[in-house]
Amino acid sequence: TTPISVASRGLTAFYCEVNPLLQFLTETKLAVLSVSPGRRAKIADELRTLANHLPSALIEVKPDHQLLETHAAVFGRSVFFTPPVFDKVLRLRSFIDELTCHDPLIASLLTVGVVCVLVPSSLVVRAGDLRFRRLNELRSQESDIIEALTMQLHTMADDLASVQTVSGKAILISESAKNLALIPPLELTGLITSPPYLNGTNYFRNTKVELWFLRSLRVADDLYRFRRRAITAGINDVSNGKAAAAEAFSFGPLNPILKTLEDAAYDRRIPLMVRLYFAEIRGVFDS
Repeated sequence: TTPISVASRGLTAFYCEVNPLLQFLTETKLAVLSVSPGRRAKIADELRTLANHLPSALIEVKPDHQLLETHAAVFGRSVFFTPPVFDKVLRLRSFIDELTCHDPLIASLLTVGVVCVLVPSSLVVRAGDLRFRRLNELRSQESDIIEALTMQLHTMADDLASVQTVSGKAILISESAKNLALIPPLELTGLITSPPYLNGTNYFRNTKVELWFLRSLRVADDLYRFRRRAITAGINDVSNGKAAAAEAFSFGPLNPILKTLEDAAYDRRIPLMVRLYFAEIRGVFDS
C-alpha cells in the first residue's frame, strides 16, 4: 500500500519487503497502474474474455507435476484442498506458465486472481493465523475455485476501469530493511515505516499456500529461511542463532518489562522474542 500510494503522487518510492507474495502483488499492481487509460481498458476487456473462456481452456492443459512434487516436499501429508480443487489449482499453474510466454502482464493479473481465491477455496481459513477449517466453517468454503476465480477476474476488470494512472515509481531497494546500511545514500526526503508488529503473527506461515503456488516454497526449510530473514514478530521466529545476536542489546526503558516477562511468562521464549524484536528494529533505524 505505501509504495503504491507514494507512486500515485508522482514520487519515487524505495521499499523493502521480504515476502515474495507481497513483492509480486506490489510489482503487478504498479505495472498495470502505470499504463495509459486506453491500454488499461484493453487489459480489462482481456481479463473479462479470459474469465469467460477459462473453464474450457483448463481442460486442455495438464496439471503441473513440479508443483505437485513441491507440495509434498513442503507440506508433507497435509491436505489443503479437496482432490477436484487441487487438480484445478495444478492446471491453473500450467495454464499461467503457458500464458506468460506471450502475455506476461495478463498472466500476472491472472496469478493475482488465483492467489485471491486459493484460501477461500481450500480446507484452511485465515483467522488470525492460517488454520484448518472447523466442521461448521466448511460450509463457507468456495465450492468451485474456477467459479470464484471468474468472479474475481470480473471484479478486477471493473476496478481497472475506475483507477487513475500512476506516474511515479516504486523500486524494491532491499528485501530486508536490516540491509539498508549496505546501500549508498539515496537522498530521501521522507521515511515511512510500517514494521511487522510484535503480535505473534507468523507472516510467512499465513501466506504459505500462496507462496507455494508462486513457487517460492520448494522444500520444507524454505519457510524457516524466510522467518530468519524477517524481523522477529512471533514466538516461532525465536531461534538460538538469532538469540545470540541480541544478547548484547540493551535499551533502558525496555529492561523492567523484560524482567517482568522473565519472571512471569509461561514460555521462556517470550522475553527473548521481545528483546529480539527491539534489537532488530533498532538495527533497522540505525541503517
